[in-house]
Amino acid sequence: MAQDIRGNREAFVRIGHNTCKLVHAVLQECMAAVDKRGSVSHQTQMNIADLAKNLQEIEVCVLRIQQRGLLSRWLNYGKDKEEVEWCEDRLRYACELFRLRADMAILEDVQYLLQARRAANGEE
Repeated sequence: MAQDIRGNREAFVRIGHNTCKLVHAVLQECMAAVDKRGSVSHQTQMNIADLAKNLQEIEVCVLRIQQRGLLSRWLNYGKDKEEVEWCEDRLRYACELFRLRADMAILEDVQYLLQARRAANGEE
C-alpha cells in the first residue's frame, strides 16, 4: 500500500511536469506569433483562456489531495488513483482540444487568405 501511495504521489508530480511542459510550449508559440505578427490572434487568446480553465481544474484537484495528511492519503489511496487518472485524462483532453482549436484557426486563416487572393485576382 505504501508503494501505491508513493506511486500516486509520483503520478501527481508527473502531471505537474507535463502541465509545465504544455504551458511552456504554448508560451513559446505565442512568443513566436508575437515576433512574426506583432500580436496573438483573438482566437488564440480564447483558446489559451479555455486551456487555463482546464488547467485550473487540474490544479484544484492536485492541491486538494496534496493538503491531506499521510493517514488520509493512506485511507484514500484508491480514490487518489482515480483522481490521478482523471487529472491525466483532463490534461490530455486540454492539450488535444487546444491543438485542435489551433489547427482549426490556422485552417480558417489559410481559407481567408486564399479567398482574399482570389478576390484580388478577380476569381470567384
